[in-house]
Amino acid sequence: MQTIETELAARNERMRQILERNGLDALIITNKETFEYFTGYRSLFWVSAARPFFAILSTEQANPIVICASIESRNAEYNPGGCTFIFYNGFIDDALANLSTALKTTLPPQPRLAIDYGEEMFGRGSLALIELLNDIANPHRLIEGAHLIWALRCIKSAFEIERKRTACKIATDAFFEVLPSLRIGHSEQHFAQRLSASMLNKGAQSIDWLPVRFGTGKFPGTRHPTGRILAKDDFLWTDMGCSYEGYLSDLNRIAKVGDPTPEQEAEYGRVRDLTIAFAQSIKAGMTCEDVAREYEHLASGVRSAKGPAGRLGHGSGMGLTEPPSIMMGSDVVIQENMVLHVEPRSETAGGVFQVEEVFVVREKSIEFLSDLSPPLLPVIEDCR
Repeated sequence: MQTIETELAARNERMRQILERNGLDALIITNKETFEYFTGYRSLFWVSAARPFFAILSTEQANPIVICASIESRNAEYNPGGCTFIFYNGFIDDALANLSTALKTTLPPQPRLAIDYGEEMFGRGSLALIELLNDIANPHRLIEGAHLIWALRCIKSAFEIERKRTACKIATDAFFEVLPSLRIGHSEQHFAQRLSASMLNKGAQSIDWLPVRFGTGKFPGTRHPTGRILAKDDFLWTDMGCSYEGYLSDLNRIAKVGDPTPEQEAEYGRVRDLTIAFAQSIKAGMTCEDVAREYEHLASGVRSAKGPAGRLGHGSGMGLTEPPSIMMGSDVVIQENMVLHVEPRSETAGGVFQVEEVFVVREKSIEFLSDLSPPLLPVIEDCR
């Protein structure tokens, strides 16, 4: 059985090899998800921007060096990644001073450095951080390292896939547990609270993403749940991002108050069948543009079904969304053990129709990571 310790050792060894192939001496980590991915070290204190975390992955040593505030000293005793910890008192200036010292004492002079900035990376720091790293790396200059990280993070291990599977099960089981208790007159906030409680009771560690919408169309998917009351003939749409050991579910389900019209039931069936067929059409070796063209062929009979935000699907893992983006113009190649989401969406017939599905790409096929959406549109009983 693979443990977190062996998983982290394998990740860090692969990153050392990537750094060596690219002529780099070290990668500086400032992004929470990437930090946890390589160090295995988790702290609630990321919620505060006052005292940043940094990590150094280098070709010089097997385990990461972690730069963090002294408030972490007791938490650091529970460290699965075998990291070397350097604690600082104070705030970012003190953190940067310790980072500078660590780099200068563990790396060769004028090292070649990368930082976890770039595609779908959101790190912490300041201009002082960039100036410091450029000064140390001179004359080689600091480079963005997101492409190096995604080369590793996009391909999921069995360890990661099982955590994604568990997160997806928690979300779908919770949705269908709570749905029967929803009534006309309940608010979006009420349903979100019940759904969150159910996911937490089933083992989720946090609820990072949970838009809930009631209505008949034009649903803003990034707004917090509101006090809007569920009404007759409304649709419910929710997208569930619960976290299990750092991995997020991200899948959506829908339902309708009262019996759907024949047109609504038919549209639900078309979008559901399209979503599943689309997922099953994806094979390792295809580019994301190949996949998008296959979707255009499959969707010819469902003209209203479109992908949100200019893409038809995306990767995920520790992040709610990760590369690749399934869209026209992308030459990124689909690889075995990528975890992908597809989410065609249709807003017609007085409702919203979308059933995001999550799967892992295998050698010759795909494997869904949650129970598929039900064949018939789920119904909320009109009980007032």
